[in-house]
Amino acid sequence: MSRGRFHEAPVGAVGPVPAASTDPDEYGPRVWQDTVYGRARRFYLRPDEHTMPLLARRIADKWLEICPEIHGSVGEVHGAVRGFLRDLDAQLRDTGRDNDFDLPDLRRRHLDSWEAGLLAAQRESRTDTSYRRAVFLFALLRRINDDCPGLLHGEVVARLERETRLSHVRRDGEVELPAGEADRIHAIARGVVRQALAERRGSDARSAPAADVVIALHVLLSLGTGEPPEVLRRLTIGDIIATAVPGRDDGLQCLAPTGRLAALVQRRAVRSYCVRYLKTRSSERYQQVYTRADGRVFAALSALITLTAGARETSDSSSLWLTDDGGVAVEMFWATKSRTLRAWLNRHRAEGDAFSEPVSFRRLRKTATTREALAAPGTYLRSRRRHTARTFFEHYSNSTVLRAEAGRILMQAVGERFDTAVAGPTIVTPAAEELLAAGHDAPTLDRDTAGRLLTGRLDTGVAACRDPHDSPHVAGGGLCPVSTTGACYTCPNALITRQHLPAVLRLKQLTAPERTGNITFWQEHHKPVHEFVTQVILPSFPAADVAAAQEHTGEVLLDVGLVNGLGGADVPA
Repeated sequence: MSRGRFHEAPVGAVGPVPAASTDPDEYGPRVWQDTVYGRARRFYLRPDEHTMPLLARRIADKWLEICPEIHGSVGEVHGAVRGFLRDLDAQLRDTGRDNDFDLPDLRRRHLDSWEAGLLAAQRESRTDTSYRRAVFLFALLRRINDDCPGLLHGEVVARLERETRLSHVRRDGEVELPAGEADRIHAIARGVVRQALAERRGSDARSAPAADVVIALHVLLSLGTGEPPEVLRRLTIGDIIATAVPGRDDGLQCLAPTGRLAALVQRRAVRSYCVRYLKTRSSERYQQVYTRADGRVFAALSALITLTAGARETSDSSSLWLTDDGGVAVEMFWATKSRTLRAWLNRHRAEGDAFSEPVSFRRLRKTATTREALAAPGTYLRSRRRHTARTFFEHYSNSTVLRAEAGRILMQAVGERFDTAVAGPTIVTPAAEELLAAGHDAPTLDRDTAGRLLTGRLDTGVAACRDPHDSPHVAGGGLCPVSTTGACYTCPNALITRQHLPAVLRLKQLTAPERTGNITFWQEHHKPVHEFVTQVILPSFPAADVAAAQEHTGEVLLDVGLVNGLGGADVPA
């Protein structure tokens, strides 16, 4: 973050700095308006209030220009700009040339003075606000110079290329909920939702749910998905895509996506939900698939869609979180004390029931992600869906549970990597294949094996095999019985080259977790293959080779038994 830029500018010819306008309106307010939870908010920058209005106008215009690009950071950049302009007011007052002071007139001393004030404020407040303002202002000035190279003085550009002198203040994060407390909160939320669903059957189905019901649904999804509160709250109905149970969506093809989704839920015909998430601050987009095996999340999404479906027909809001406001369905406004987790628990907990501090939605997320890390530490760290391994061990493992488990988690993850390296297939990348073709030696391949590999004499249905007559899948060795089932991808005899990529991609499709009808069976039988294919094999090859192989996946012959439990025959639990 400390070296970030606001959206690299396109390269092109840059004209001279525009001349200052004599129109008084040119120095009037710059206003950015957006909505938060369905309510409008506005940010103002007023160049005419500053002692150097021309400079203030230039910076305010650039801030307004990039607002659509920086989403959740608009307010923080606004605060950084206002603070910088006010500091310059004090520095430049009564210099005799304030009115024509422009961006080329900025010098390093102006930045240093402002930064020194932020440093003093940070020492007093011990918060991260000053640091973030420095980072954002530096990034904004770099963007200005990117858009108009040579505009800023050389010493200012040189200063901007180095990090701020302020340091990032990272406090210990909130720990997960104590054992049993998350389950009590989940039980309260589930009771509120069940009651709302029961009352819905005998009342006006077009009314929106009460705020307490919406909060209960938020609790269930927080504990189920582990997503941050701000990510969940920005979900729209368009971010939910349902896959129907085969044959159960008859007659729904003509409906709009929203109507089809509601109808599928009403029929209990949803096979899986694909939820598209967006982290507005980083603009990171990702998606997750939840099947019936993900019981808590699946049930909460179904309940949320059911309770808001009728009201959505009359509402202008696309938000997933609709609530009743005087008989009108509106997007839930979360920024009030009555809609905090603490206030909600105070209204619904049993007498004498106490909860640990702090009472916040973020601790629900921490609890869910802690459970994820403990359940499958290797996968958790390798997927990087939540964060990198470095972030996890440096900042996230403040959990009392995870601190005790951190060593075990690390060693298990390292162990899985080691096992893959010494006991799994050998991947022959295109570069390695070229070296073998040129006659070079390879550490794990003798000349004879390499020659037979390159001429295709070792090929099986889905890979190449060092010796198919000495299979580790047969006691004492023997002819391999599983060479067409995908077991090659966990076998030390296997050799995988670029020509095997169609089979690799086909196996990726067949072993995808969303295809399974029995998640337990998938975890036991297909999870190791799917993870090795997606996390080790495919990243080892150039994207162009992978894309070319995609066109030939239909030519791959795999044993039909492979799809057992993946949408094929039923498998006992």
